[in-house]
Amino acid sequence: MRTYELGCLTNTYMLWPWERALRSMAAMGCTVAEVCCDRPHLYPDDLGPEERAAIRALLREIGVRITTLEAMHVSALSPLIQGAKAHASLAALDVSGKEPMFTSEPRALRRARIDFTKKCIDLAADIGADNVDTYSGDVRIHPDTAWKYAIDGLAECAEYAEQRGVWLLLELSSSSNIIGMPDEVLEAIRVIGSPRLGVSMDTGHIHLDGLDFERVADQFGDR
Repeated sequence: MRTYELGCLTNTYMLWPWERALRSMAAMGCTVAEVCCDRPHLYPDDLGPEERAAIRALLREIGVRITTLEAMHVSALSPLIQGAKAHASLAALDVSGKEPMFTSEPRALRRARIDFTKKCIDLAADIGADNVDTYSGDVRIHPDTAWKYAIDGLAECAEYAEQRGVWLLLELSSSSNIIGMPDEVLEAIRVIGSPRLGVSMDTGHIHLDGLDFERVADQFGDR
């Protein structure tokens, strides 16, 4: 029988600073947390050595572990997207927070997603988090091209995660992701071949996609 710990994601606290959010979780009895790598929470570019030390100190004080950093939606990079939209051929770019993606058509946006993910991996290593949770990106170009872009970007980030001793996790979600369902994630793990590439089993997405949690858990084993 599997056992679980009570935790929470700070995306539900986006109007609160990260410290207040974590203290609230601790007061509810949470022992683990997933923290968003975006403002007003743990956006890597805002956190120097002193701030990272303060995060470690707070976690010791309140008895909560940050198991995972959520590195998917990142509104802090919206100025980059707005700049890209100024190009006539890119006027339809999404500015809801999903861009930049591993599957973005402009090379500069794909590079921005890779660089951001690496910064999140560094942050995870610095504060003792085990995982960085990401997603492949939407299919807004030819699927074969989107798959290649996603695999190339994820492979680079997974290699970096290996160097830093952190897991890079692909979140299960069929919501327009080129790699989102269990078979797709398993194939990406096989193709990339990194021992530090795994899966994030979002219970809400699993329910919405009509999947059985225990069966999916068995599919991925220790991943």
